[in-house]
Amino acid sequence: MRAEIALLMRNIATRTERYRREGFKMPFDRFATLCDDDAQLARRVLLASGWCPDDDGNWIIGQGLRDIDRALSWDLLGATIESILDDYRPIDDDHSRPIEQAA
Repeated sequence: MRAEIALLMRNIATRTERYRREGFKMPFDRFATLCDDDAQLARRVLLASGWCPDDDGNWIIGQGLRDIDRALSWDLLGATIESILDDYRPIDDDHSRPIEQAA
């Protein structure tokens, strides 16, 4: 799960040469909210994908000049992360096994 979200964040940051040079910034709290309010997961994802904390509560990659929503909207980012998280959540059906046990 962490690796998949980290790959997503790395792919966003390296989509185009221009954005690779300029880099991105985003508020850590907002990203943690997208990660089911799990600050530990959010921190691990960002570190694994090359982001680092900045003094103002943002996390940056590259020079940190652009807001992350220049590459991908917050809504789409949230929906994509939620989809990844859903792959690892237990299924609610009483007759089904959690995904981890089904493999």
